[in-house]
Amino acid sequence: MAVRAATAGAAKAHTSDVPKLKYFDLSDFGGISGRGGNIRFFLLVNGIQFEEEVVDFAGWGAGLKEQAMASGLSPGGHLPLLYLPGSSQPLLETFAILRRLAKRAGQYGVDEERDYMADAAADATVEFRYALLDSAFGSPEAKEAYVTSPQKRRHFYIVTEALLQRLGGSGPHAVGSSSSFADAVVFSVLWDDAALYGLDKELWSANPKLAGFFRAYMAQQPVLGWCRGMRADLCDAATAAGAAPHL
Repeated sequence: MAVRAATAGAAKAHTSDVPKLKYFDLSDFGGISGRGGNIRFFLLVNGIQFEEEVVDFAGWGAGLKEQAMASGLSPGGHLPLLYLPGSSQPLLETFAILRRLAKRAGQYGVDEERDYMADAAADATVEFRYALLDSAFGSPEAKEAYVTSPQKRRHFYIVTEALLQRLGGSGPHAVGSSSSFADAVVFSVLWDDAALYGLDKELWSANPKLAGFFRAYMAQQPVLGWCRGMRADLCDAATAAGAAPHL
């Protein structure tokens, strides 16, 4: 269920019996998931039913952000927000939201070493996402530099490959062989990179752990359904690459 937001509004209890994710409408941005995708993918993979409230990107910059900050709804003026059933105040900050959800799912707060590895995997994507977004909303020169500079896209692929190797990522898991919130975080930034700049043959061949993780995570039916709805062409290309690597 998606409801388009018109105003920031006063704080009201979320009366639905499922969580509600509030994030930007990114349908005109090439199929990217954005930071909200981190949370959406986690909810989808873990079979957690939820609602979505989409916010017009232009409207957020034209006054809704200031309203949300002034009301205390989002003190930093950030999305996504997540409303839990019965709560009038949403959860803030993407990774904090994910840790809360992961703890509820028994995936966080049980094993200190595993928590550390999930945190490390998630934190390692921050610079990647900032560079990606800077290029996406930057000048043509910024886009070109992201693709061609050895310190940009290529660097982040190498770092992510090494991270998955070190943390023992297997199949659709960034950390070991079981689920963590980091799975959604790593996939989301890789999906957005591919949605904006395509699947690069050289990069994906040089980083097989990364490519395998991407395909395995995307192949999970709830994720695949969302991805195909946004970019069926990208899903087909990634699936074909798994059968006959030619990226």
